[in-house]
Amino acid sequence: TSVIVTYTVAAAKELRERITGHPTKPQQPAYIGTLHSYLLRRLRESGSTVTVADEQTSQRILERAMELVGWKRAISSAWKAVAERHSTDHKCRSLYQAFRCELQKSNLITYDGIPEAGLELLESGKVEPIYCLMVDEYQDVSDLDDRIYAALKAQRYFVVGDPRQAIFGFRGGDVQCLIGKTTTWECINLPVNYRSDERIIEAANKLMPSSEDQEIQPNSTDCGLVECGQEPTEEAQLLSISTTIKAWDYYADKDVQSAAVICRYNWHCDHIAEYLRSAGVAVH
Repeated sequence: TSVIVTYTVAAAKELRERITGHPTKPQQPAYIGTLHSYLLRRLRESGSTVTVADEQTSQRILERAMELVGWKRAISSAWKAVAERHSTDHKCRSLYQAFRCELQKSNLITYDGIPEAGLELLESGKVEPIYCLMVDEYQDVSDLDDRIYAALKAQRYFVVGDPRQAIFGFRGGDVQCLIGKTTTWECINLPVNYRSDERIIEAANKLMPSSEDQEIQPNSTDCGLVECGQEPTEEAQLLSISTTIKAWDYYADKDVQSAAVICRYNWHCDHIAEYLRSAGVAVH
């Protein structure tokens, strides 16, 4: 049995299509999809009839748990306490235990509770080991995810990841789960980048330095373009973004829709979009 775990449903769909369309017609894995979906499937196969609670139901049950333990703080802090289920704070632990107990009474589980329930099942020894486990985007797995993959007791493991692309620390992602394996597992380095031009690769190597044998190498022979700037005020920054997009004719075969503005926060995206529209730039 082979299992492939991807980070998103879209990635699973693309991988499935690639395998189906491959000229060698390889055998389809038993499963291609997200970790949550895979664990929910294993829970159901083990006889569990648990249902995933929607957001409204989860909040209603959390409010009930808050009453039971006398939680007087805001519900946002209650959600945080539930997320940090192994907190050393007695009140937080009591709230999590009450929340979980109330869920169990209704035969429910939250989406975020699926991994922990799946790990409990795997560590119970009631699940047959699999032959091969392949995991994509391993730089973003959490410690809990890593323990789950180990508990699957696959005969063969194959993981793909890039420490430079680790972006999910805010949800518990720990890049050390990947880096730690490079010292004990066979490691295949893929230094060639097939997406970006030379100057972009050069900038990336400077921003994220590594040993010489692990530097990214461009496959493209085009120079590309990288411009870095620091504006003294937010207004100057907005003007610079607008001017740059309007001057997009340095790529003759591109149009304004080829420009992307990436921000750290949604509110900042909205602010920039509003400014660009007022400057006559179409925003989609």
